Amino acid sequence: MNTKTQLLKKLIKEEVKRQITEDLAKVKRGAIDRLSGFFRVSPSSLNKFKFDGTDDIKQLTNALNSTSDEGTKLYYDMSIKLAKQEHDIK
Repeated sequence: MNTKTQLLKKLIKEEVKRQITEDLAKVKRGAIDRLSGFFRVSPSSLNKFKFDGTDDIKQLTNALNSTSDEGTKLYYDMSIKLAKQEHDIK
């Protein structure tokens, strides 16, 4: 590969990485807004969670002062889904 091709690939890779990071941040903000409003907890108490589908539901249940892991999981998944739809993220 020539230098221009390598540079172009590097720039594309950096742009894709930047876009993914921005999309994850948008989803996190949207999910936090929904969950903190519904459960009436401080948004800052949810900042430690990623909202990427890999969070510990038991810890989230405690942070939300919820009584049901199953209910928390349902609201968690829905908040992520709605945040993605809101920002047209696949």
